[in-house]
Amino acid sequence: MVPKMETERLFSFTWHPYAVDLKVDYSKESPTLVEFRSRKTARGTLLTVDRVRFRRIGPQSRSEMRDYRQ
Repeated sequence: MVPKMETERLFSFTWHPYAVDLKVDYSKESPTLVEFRSRKTARGTLLTVDRVRFRRIGPQSRSEMRDYRQ
């Protein structure tokens, strides 16, 4: 889902990280919000990326993430 978009300034989206098991319903887990913000500076453009609510990843996704890293 794309909750907010401002042309040339802000783009954000939500997703369920590591939601890879097709047999699991991840919809009850809190999604992570990712925001890309850009602004002009004297030297060009500054791009900032923020991950919001990343610590609230649900137990199933957290388990998938641990398995993926190994």
